[in-house]
Amino acid sequence: MRQVADECYAFVLKGTLDTQNATYAELEDVFQNTYRMKSDVCRKCIKFFTEFSKDAGIPLSPQLPKKKNATYQYQYQKYH
Repeated sequence: MRQVADECYAFVLKGTLDTQNATYAELEDVFQNTYRMKSDVCRKCIKFFTEFSKDAGIPLSPQLPKKKNATYQYQYQKYH
């Protein structure tokens, strides 16, 4: 899996981004600058990347998989 990750995500893993200390916004910028995509598609790609990286044994920043969804948080607080 590590080899597949290195090949498929070279634009992240072999670029200038330090994935062990990066923020979600920094990773989002890398995906956006590489593959001009809508924000919802980018979010899904990042989610897949972070899960795949875990399975491949690639160390990531603890900040990466966490993006707060303000709408969800508001709805949760409103109804609970």
